[in-house]
Amino acid sequence: MGNIVEVQLWLTKTNTTIGAAQLDLSYDPTVAEFQDYTEGPALGNSPGTKYIVTPSSGEVLVSIAPPVGGKILSSPNVMITLTFKLKTTTAGSNFSFSGPDTLAGSALYGLLPPGNIILLTPGKWTGGKFSGI
Repeated sequence: MGNIVEVQLWLTKTNTTIGAAQLDLSYDPTVAEFQDYTEGPALGNSPGTKYIVTPSSGEVLVSIAPPVGGKILSSPNVMITLTFKLKTTTAGSNFSFSGPDTLAGSALYGLLPPGNIILLTPGKWTGGKFSGI
């Protein structure tokens, strides 16, 4: 028990200015426990890009704010990698994005008008399954 798994969260929206990303990842806390995160290159690295990661039982909230002016990707890349410790090796646990394309859930934001959501549609917010060996 105690396998460590990494979950890469990819940004595949290209040729669009991204002003911020808000991610709400939920999972079964009896199966996995959040450990840490690694900044990805998609929206930039510190100190110019601000990362706020707030874990709680069964949920990890991530806010990423690229430098002033936003960030445009020409090809898909990793926004952030989340590291979890699996508590069990017999049963997997789904992890998913809560509230895709909503202010209170997971969303990408453009620069103008301030706070506008860049719609990805629910099919573009895909999760997965933790599994142990």
